[in-house]
Amino acid sequence: MLYGLGRAAWALVALSAVNVLALGQAHATTVTFNFDFEFSTGTSPAGSTPWVTAIFDDNFGGPADTVRLTIDNSGLTGSEKNTGFYFNLDPALPDSSNLSFSFVGGSSTGPAATGITQSEDCCKPDGDGQHDVQFDFPTSGDVFGAGEKVVYDISGITGLAATLFNFKSTPKNINDMPLYAAAKIQSIGAGSASGWIAPTSSLVVVPLPAALWLFGGGLIGLVGVGRRQRDA
Repeated sequence: MLYGLGRAAWALVALSAVNVLALGQAHATTVTFNFDFEFSTGTSPAGSTPWVTAIFDDNFGGPADTVRLTIDNSGLTGSEKNTGFYFNLDPALPDSSNLSFSFVGGSSTGPAATGITQSEDCCKPDGDGQHDVQFDFPTSGDVFGAGEKVVYDISGITGLAATLFNFKSTPKNINDMPLYAAAKIQSIGAGSASGWIAPTSSLVVVPLPAALWLFGGGLIGLVGVGRRQRDA
């Protein structure tokens, strides 16, 4: 227990804790999808899972109401290529057609999408479920291949945050599997096989705000004051 702290000091501790909790609930989140299973009757990629990783990040230091999406093919091997990527938006929000996408690029970056389709339940990977956004990547030439990544900034909706993309697809038929996201992988094995992959779960991380470290340092200081007062 902490001894020797006055009421004013304890009030400061309580107020600081409330402020830190409020900050922790604000934007500053990453949502990660690790694509680790093949959900169609196709072929699984040859490398180790996760074959593809998708990260939605609203803590990257960009403009307000903007989420950075990174699609990383680090688990693909050889001639394997990612030719389609699908994901979802919170159905309680305005239609996903309001979203805007800006290609960012970066190190070891693949090509920009050749087309983006967006509207509620518009897109059906392998006919399984209905997603809100579809990225199409080249199937020949400068493809989105193994070890490459693409980066997009997403905006267009007030209050947009990473957690708003952490939703499963709407089943089209009774046997459809709801999916957080999906990707089509081609040129598997000898180069002729293909498959549809998805993540089994999502990982949501809320980084500790800087204010929390300040609060911790202040609390340690108050503990020291209390001990000095007790020992005096």
